[in-house]
Amino acid sequence: MPVYSDGGKEGLQTFISSHVRGSAKGREAYVTFIIDQTGKARLPALGPQPAESEASVDPALATAFSDIKPFTPGHQNGKPADVRLTMRIAGPLKK
Repeated sequence: MPVYSDGGKEGLQTFISSHVRGSAKGREAYVTFIIDQTGKARLPALGPQPAESEASVDPALATAFSDIKPFTPGHQNGKPADVRLTMRIAGPLKK
């Protein structure tokens, strides 16, 4: 699994909580994104699936994720691999 360079799992949750907000009238909301083979977070989207392309990323999420620190990439069979992460969030989306 990838490791967030600024505090691991707790640091990532802090980043998500302070930069990304989202819920739909009391329902739990999620942000999903890809950590690529270089450790960069890409394709953030609200919900259980990452954005289909960079062009389809919501501008508010693109702004929020522009400040995210890099990750140590995940590995599979000894090689760097893309990994999809989903984090729970709450509150309205910051604009």
